[in-house]
Amino acid sequence: MTQGHPPPGHADPRYGAAPPPAQPVPWGPPPPPRSRRGLWIGLAAGALALAVCAGTAVGVGLGLRGDDEDGSAPKAAAGANGVTVTDAELTALLDRHSKALAAKDLDGYLAAFDPARKELIAGQTQLFRNLGKLPLSVARYETIEKQGRVSDAFGQGVTFQLDVSFVHQLDGFDLAPVAEWYRWTIVRAGKDAPIQVTAVTGAPAGGNGDSKTVYYPGPWDKWREIHVERTPYALIITDAARADLARRYAPAVDKSVTSNLAVWRANAPPEPVSDKFVVTLAAGKDEMTSLYRIGTEKATERATRWAWSRPSARTAGTRSAAPASWWTPEIVTSPAPAATTTPTWCCGTRSRTR
Repeated sequence: MTQGHPPPGHADPRYGAAPPPAQPVPWGPPPPPRSRRGLWIGLAAGALALAVCAGTAVGVGLGLRGDDEDGSAPKAAAGANGVTVTDAELTALLDRHSKALAAKDLDGYLAAFDPARKELIAGQTQLFRNLGKLPLSVARYETIEKQGRVSDAFGQGVTFQLDVSFVHQLDGFDLAPVAEWYRWTIVRAGKDAPIQVTAVTGAPAGGNGDSKTVYYPGPWDKWREIHVERTPYALIITDAARADLARRYAPAVDKSVTSNLAVWRANAPPEPVSDKFVVTLAAGKDEMTSLYRIGTEKATERATRWAWSRPSARTAGTRSAAPASWWTPEIVTSPAPAATTTPTWCCGTRSRTR
């Protein structure tokens, strides 16, 4: 036995048991190749995600640049399949619309609207005829702003909202032009398709005031046919069904205007005040508070009086809306008791400033 080494076949307890002899490994078939289906699915999903992200980025870019006709989006959309609506085209559309109204050209006025929308065409025909009854010294349509995407590089067509200002002045009554805001829905279905208006409503006021709209709807929007009665001191507008009532109360309206303005001028601070007013006869408070505005609160007595104010130097145009029941000799001829009180006939007067 060699010094310091265990004899053969004996384990030294200091080093633990000897390992067992190696055994032969039984033969078997090789492991099946690992499926690459998961890898291909993962690669395909990754490519799809990249494509979606790229498409989203393009869509967002077009949307952000939709209002810029000199930007990259309209230029990209001007390709073989691209669809776009430029600012110049919208300006030309509104110019033609304004000129048709001034020329009393109904066909030209309706050319902007989708002829397949029969209800829209009927409403705009009604509006055109009502506007023709008013003494308008100024009447034009102008762009306020656009909402939505005005270009599509993939030829899918575009639909967006165009807020339009109807700038108008009633000759002899408005001290300056007044703006009523509409919202038009604009559609161009394809690259070579015409620009068409498919819907019209009031444009949002965008503030926290008492009206959701800006001087919409006017009597010319609200009633199918209006009657206009002109007196030395007033322009009375009402539903054509109330034409007799307007003629009957015309002298009382004039007397109310002159007597109450005299009290107003004698007691109010010196400032320019119109001596003529546009008066709208309504069927009641609900109808009254839905003229020149869409109210944000119920048509109560408080809301009615709060929503209307007295005329002032800041007034561009004064529109008076009052229930027909208010126009009795006892009411309309009563002078205001003090300068701090709105003249009695003005209880339904809304001063339109713009």
